Amino acid sequence: MSKRLTSLVCAGAIAALVALPGPAAASTSSYATPTASSGCPSTACTAVLQAVAAAVRTNNVPSNLTPALQNAPADLNPPAGGTCKALATPVSNQTPCVFGSSAAPERVVLFGDSHGEQWSKAFASVAQKQGYEFGLVYRDACYVTMTDASLPEHGESGNSPTGAQCQKWVNAAIAWINQFHPQVVVFAEGDKGGAAIQRTFSKGLVEVFKKLQAPGRRLVMLGDIPQLEQNGPICLAAHLSSASVCATSLSGAVASYEVKTLESAVKQVGGTYVNVIPWLCTSTKCPAVIGNYEVYQNQEHLTSTYAESLTPILMQATGL
Repeated sequence: MSKRLTSLVCAGAIAALVALPGPAAASTSSYATPTASSGCPSTACTAVLQAVAAAVRTNNVPSNLTPALQNAPADLNPPAGGTCKALATPVSNQTPCVFGSSAAPERVVLFGDSHGEQWSKAFASVAQKQGYEFGLVYRDACYVTMTDASLPEHGESGNSPTGAQCQKWVNAAIAWINQFHPQVVVFAEGDKGGAAIQRTFSKGLVEVFKKLQAPGRRLVMLGDIPQLEQNGPICLAAHLSSASVCATSLSGAVASYEVKTLESAVKQVGGTYVNVIPWLCTSTKCPAVIGNYEVYQNQEHLTSTYAESLTPILMQATGL
């Protein structure tokens, strides 16, 4: 697909929708500005920006909200079907799965943690539309990095995997991807656990990228999504006529150091960074409802339904 549309009408619409950051704007404000890294300008971008701009001015939760508030907490799941098989070193019941025909002209893999899972239906939809074979490999609560110091995610206990378990999974997943021989590998990561580990995390991420480099292969890093200050479905259920209360300021939802870590790491190996923030926020606010979509499954994951609605701009931004 074309990465840029030159329509003056489209460009004018985008310019009108997004205010440029002023001198006193927070450092995160530039991340909400649509650029080529967000699939802009394009008709897909214009449609998304219009919906996001309207969302921050909307107070009533729509009666046709999708998914419905009571269903949103369960709306985070991978696509159904596919051919699934355990990794050579089984470390999780979340086995890699392949969708589509092995005779497809191109293979695409999505590799990540639960933030990979949140985009999986969207990428399955892209692959179906474009006739690709799609591979999905993800592991909840495991960063895609070769650095034990940043694992496990959020320092969780209980059912969360240990750093050593996550490291074993990452190595097994890399082996699986290289055996699958995709032309494109897309990475999707969650929260990085604070500013203190960014340098260590970035080093481990670059190491993963290098292990997956191959002639003719593209590496694409999806930027992390903004994080709400409160659980989206719970907040909206309590504010059916004041949905704006459930929005989070851009500066509160986006950590600039995390954006820089992911973008810098993938660019070190000649990969592509995709900035998803304009798909979710204006230059000031990140709403919990966009159009008739319930955007968040909780505070830090999109509903699979909203992510799948972004298929057109996802195709534009990734070049798939």
